[in-house]
Amino acid sequence: LPLASCSLWCYWRFMQLAAFAQGYKIYANYGVPTGIWPFNWQQFSMWLSRVMATSTFFHFMTAIAFISTRSSITPAMFAITLMAGRSMLTRGNEYFGSHTLWKRTGAPAAAWATANASRLDLMGSASEVVLGFVLIMLLLTPARNVLLIFFYWQFLKVRFVTPDSAAGHRQVWQWLDEKTYPYRVQVPFIERGVQYVKGWFLNLGAMAGGRQ
Repeated sequence: LPLASCSLWCYWRFMQLAAFAQGYKIYANYGVPTGIWPFNWQQFSMWLSRVMATSTFFHFMTAIAFISTRSSITPAMFAITLMAGRSMLTRGNEYFGSHTLWKRTGAPAAAWATANASRLDLMGSASEVVLGFVLIMLLLTPARNVLLIFFYWQFLKVRFVTPDSAAGHRQVWQWLDEKTYPYRVQVPFIERGVQYVKGWFLNLGAMAGGRQ
């Protein structure tokens, strides 16, 4: 499988850097977690509820979780790299917009990223969903990690309903549903499993809708 094409050292360093960068973004946007010392659960949960609904928190937790793997799971790097690249282009426009070299090299890339923002959002959502299935496939290999699968799929469920990711994730899941339905119905036990998972996702969506 081309899932370990990145050296383990490079993979670990990438995830460490990603965790640091996303952690810093959380700090810059939301400050230090409130209610830590002395510990106050109500204050901390209020801070956490604001942070958990962001893509930054998702990528931070993804990087933290995947640091612990025994082999490099290269697909886990794609969504983080895509997000980092877009952020870099945005910051580049802000700080180097008037620089001649940036106008020749970075500005065209930034303009393309802005014009194709919807497509890039969908690519990011698709890569996150694909990673969930990659982890399931890895159950057949020595790189299996049941706890990581449980953790990641719980986060996919959250991504299905949070405002900044729901649209892309719902579009990806709808596409998968339409493409696989003609084959699933031929195997009833697979279709029953799929319906169970769909209910699991939609149940959280209904709960989130009820809280709004």
